[in-house]
Amino acid sequence: MAMLGAAALPAALLIDAREHGLVRELGRRRARQRDAAPVLLGSLAWMGIGLTAAAFLVPDWYLLRSTTRSAAGTAEVSFALAVNGVLLGGVMLLLGQRPTALRRRIAGVLRWILPTHLMAPLLLMEVNEAFGVWMPWSILLLSLALGFCVASAVRQWKPFLFSGMVFLAAWYVRCFARIETELGDDRGWRVGLTVAALVAGPALMLLAWKGPAWIAKRRIRRWERLSSLRAEPRAGRSWR
Repeated sequence: MAMLGAAALPAALLIDAREHGLVRELGRRRARQRDAAPVLLGSLAWMGIGLTAAAFLVPDWYLLRSTTRSAAGTAEVSFALAVNGVLLGGVMLLLGQRPTALRRRIAGVLRWILPTHLMAPLLLMEVNEAFGVWMPWSILLLSLALGFCVASAVRQWKPFLFSGMVFLAAWYVRCFARIETELGDDRGWRVGLTVAALVAGPALMLLAWKGPAWIAKRRIRRWERLSSLRAEPRAGRSWR
């Protein structure tokens, strides 16, 4: 099913580009064709359903392993879902190459889905110590949460800021849980890291909340400065 959706995606994009050209040429009322929406939505739905089913049923494919076991573990399923999130991000970037009205609406929905599709599996992998480790997944979760917060300012995408803050808070809670489980017998380290987490956690959340606004202000000031330079009258040519 996912392969059928991927095969239909190029045709759906071509149909959408053709309809967008007709709308620009004839106007929205005269260009009444609406064939791209069902084809493109159907293609994306097939890809999403197929990849999700593969992640739950045959997650070993994502690890390039044979499916000889009777049941897959949480680590394999979470890893497969995270890979699907990366593929979803690629689809969102592909839709943004030519921002037609239909693609903008679909991309707006994907912006709410993509962060959770990437970070929720990482959170599960950290909780369950996927593949015998937890620290790499914790670092990746923190990096992605901060990255989505920054991207929300660069691209003006509010869903990224909301999702980034939610998973940053989840990462913060998991830090305290890890301190209790990993350093239960060492009171000195546990107290020290708890104090460090109490200081670093709010600082990171404040940075994630204020950082995008600071980046946006700098971009606006730069745009205003460039606009004022372009609007300045040029000096008249001297014939002397």
